[in-house]
Amino acid sequence: MIISKFSNFIHQYLFSGEASFYPTQYGCKNCGYMGKLHRHGYYYRNVITVFGTYKIKVLRVKCPSCKKTHALLPHFLVPYFQYSFYTILFLLFLNFVLGFSYSEVLSKIEKYKSLCSLNPSSLSRFHKRFISKCSEIKFFFANFTDIYPEFDLNKSGVLIKYIISYERRNISFNTSYFDSMPSYFFSS
Repeated sequence: MIISKFSNFIHQYLFSGEASFYPTQYGCKNCGYMGKLHRHGYYYRNVITVFGTYKIKVLRVKCPSCKKTHALLPHFLVPYFQYSFYTILFLLFLNFVLGFSYSEVLSKIEKYKSLCSLNPSSLSRFHKRFISKCSEIKFFFANFTDIYPEFDLNKSGVLIKYIISYERRNISFNTSYFDSMPSYFFSS
């Protein structure tokens, strides 16, 4: 699996022509091949956002050297999660930064007339997973970015703010994290 920077929004991804939004991918992490990976089909995947559920096409590419296939995931997807990266980040922001309880987060989401089916157990899973990844996220910021934390990063809300500030620089946190770290963001 490869996480790559695509259009900034899922709607741009959905409505662009196929040829225009699949970037050419070079380099295989499996064998170290540096050349172009070849298109090798598609599969469909659901993406849940605050505003609804969408079905998107995910490109698979194949390394001509080792014959391994990789899914080319857009940066707004988190591997093995149906909820988009930005939806999870928004929910974590409400929980950690604004201090909303799970029930307050759910009532806030209902105001959007959301078509997604959020429940307290999903929020709890996101909360626990983020807590378990905090030390890795701190490591990422300290070693792979020019954002060096000068104050206490033991608070999860501060880490969420760092992720948001990184994204505001038009740099995909999800893609950068995937490229720099041995595991993807939110991996177990």
